[in-house]
Amino acid sequence: LRKCLWQVAPVTSTKKKSHDGEISGDKDWTSRLFEGLEVDIEEPDLYIPTMGFVTYVLLCGLIRGLQEQFSPEVLSATTTFAMVVLIVETTLAKGVLFTVGAVNMPTVDLAALLGYKYFHLSLQLIFGLILGRGHMPQGFLYRLLALGFAGSCGVALWQALRRIARVQSTSGQECVTDLHKLVIKGLPVLQALIYYCLLPSWPKPLIQAASAAVGAASAAVSPEAATTTIALAAVNASAAAAAAAAAA
Repeated sequence: LRKCLWQVAPVTSTKKKSHDGEISGDKDWTSRLFEGLEVDIEEPDLYIPTMGFVTYVLLCGLIRGLQEQFSPEVLSATTTFAMVVLIVETTLAKGVLFTVGAVNMPTVDLAALLGYKYFHLSLQLIFGLILGRGHMPQGFLYRLLALGFAGSCGVALWQALRRIARVQSTSGQECVTDLHKLVIKGLPVLQALIYYCLLPSWPKPLIQAASAAVGAASAAVSPEAATTTIALAAVNASAAAAAAAAAA
């Protein structure tokens, strides 16, 4: 629970860890315990990213079902797309970090850090379904929440990358160190962009859907109406010609 709260509000703890690794009584809410020892809140785990991934896939299927476009292939396609995005993102991030001297970062830990975005996506989709009542959420509150979740996703990744020792550069060259700092700041920005691309399309509100249906019906009827108008004009022209001939 503390890890989930920190992902939503990734604040930096001002209290230091104890030297022996054991948690003391004055620790704040960002302290985590693992087998009796204190663990940094930024340390990645696989539980939250995995559960977030599964929830994200199910919510995407629910949204497609509200559009009456659900099929079993939707879940498999969403899973495949999200997994490919995560694999490609992890591969690129691993290569870039290795280039700037962070050679000790395990691939699994990096994938877990990048996978936390599915937790934020799931929260945004849940709030969107509640505020939009099954349709496209609108209003200032939803936009504020969407901006907050996207921002917290990027900030949490930035906090983790800059504080976890395994991500730091082992090279003593100043140019490599400066490049490492740029990468640490650039990966969260890329994470926010990928976050936006993974958002599904929402069902349109009832009014917009009805307007679209009326417009489609009008477009379908318009050729017949045009044909009827042409036929009436031809009949009127024939009647006028016959009247003129009779008068002559």
